Amino acid sequence: MAIELGVFGFGELASYPARRENASNVTKGLRELGDLAEMADRVGLDVFGLGEHHREEFAVSAPAVVLASLAERTSRIRLASVLTVLAADDPVRVLEQFATVDALSYGRVDLMVGRDAFPEAFSLFGHRLTDDDWLFDEKLRLLLQLRQQHHVTWAGESRPALHEARIVPRPVGRLPIGVTTGRTTKPVELAGELGLPLSLLMQAGSWESYRPLAELYRQSFRVPDTGPARPTLSVLVPGHIAVTATKARQDAGGLAPRPDPTLPATAIIGDPSDAVDQLVRLHDVLQPQRVLVSLGRGRISHSDALKSVELFGKEVAPAVREIIAQREAVNPA
Repeated sequence: MAIELGVFGFGELASYPARRENASNVTKGLRELGDLAEMADRVGLDVFGLGEHHREEFAVSAPAVVLASLAERTSRIRLASVLTVLAADDPVRVLEQFATVDALSYGRVDLMVGRDAFPEAFSLFGHRLTDDDWLFDEKLRLLLQLRQQHHVTWAGESRPALHEARIVPRPVGRLPIGVTTGRTTKPVELAGELGLPLSLLMQAGSWESYRPLAELYRQSFRVPDTGPARPTLSVLVPGHIAVTATKARQDAGGLAPRPDPTLPATAIIGDPSDAVDQLVRLHDVLQPQRVLVSLGRGRISHSDALKSVELFGKEVAPAVREIIAQREAVNPA
């Protein structure tokens, strides 16, 4: 199985002077996300992803709406919600929205659901953070039932009951649905139990520190009646690629703290050659089927972010795909 490579973001506004929400910053941030998606599409990357937050530091609180606009600006690349906060939303509305985006994009959408690291999604929509686990479990199972069945009868505690409900529009194909988490084991086990793809959002620690979660997922994976026949793991990492390693490290110095002390240990940072080596090592550690890099975050300028995506697609991704394909041909799984 060929590895998929792409980029993602949450619409961070940290590169703007105010570093928080206002009308002009949000408008600019969303337009710049569109520029990054167009560049990713043009240079041959496989996936462009967005995640949901409900804080003033982020421009994206409605991933489906933004992805719908990107469907009109791209032609080939897959469009993913890397985080939709399902426990604070209605699964019926979520499926309707992403089925609509799926139609607009001619079947290019992925939907990854999970929990928000911040509490705003719960307080805004009348839920208690302490109910996150059971809400997520019940709503995820309902979401899968809604995708599978054309007429749905269901009863539970998280929303009003459904009786022979017809959910429209339907996805163009089989809308991929998976789970995103950081270091929480319950979503990992749930993804495995339900036979769903899993995305690990890597913010701190080392790549090796996420290996137990990857192994737990594979061990708990049950082949579903329909869906992927084997575990499908994605990893989401911060990063920045520049023409020289020195510039990359200077540009990315504001990403996050690490013992370095300026860069996260999980980050892909450097020139194209460095990025190739790092991505191959990351693949050696976790054996993911998809790697998405968060380019253009922190205080990195938009022009530098666009260049980073261009280098990723034109120079880094082809080399990584070739190296991994050669290794898998010699040692097939």
